[in-house]
Amino acid sequence: QRLSKDQARSRAIEMLDQTHDARVRTAAFEWLSEQVSRHGDALSRDILAKGFLLDGERVPLVGPQGIFEPKVLRKVPLSITTAPERPYPDTFGPDGLLRYRYRGTDRNHPHNLIRIYEEADVQVSGTSNA
Repeated sequence: QRLSKDQARSRAIEMLDQTHDARVRTAAFEWLSEQVSRHGDALSRDILAKGFLLDGERVPLVGPQGIFEPKVLRKVPLSITTAPERPYPDTFGPDGLLRYRYRGTDRNHPHNLIRIYEEADVQVSGTSNA
């Protein structure tokens, strides 16, 4: 089946977005590895908020809200953080993985974790000791 010009353009843009997002996420994990080598396993929020430069643009890894999507990403957040004093019942499961509760059951909300999980390859996650 042959694609229309609009369909072909839409698929090309989607492929570019996926390639760009993968590049940002790969750079983020490389930067995190460098920071862990330099500072140890527990990185401060300040270090994560400063982030790194990619093509001259700053890429912070955390922001003011728990689910954070830096401007350089187009679809899916880069990080999910939680803190001891939080408005949602986040927990860690027996496997040590974060069980993050946020924004209820609205599947169309931009921070709905079901949608994020379905669309994302990898995310950075963390917790605050403060």
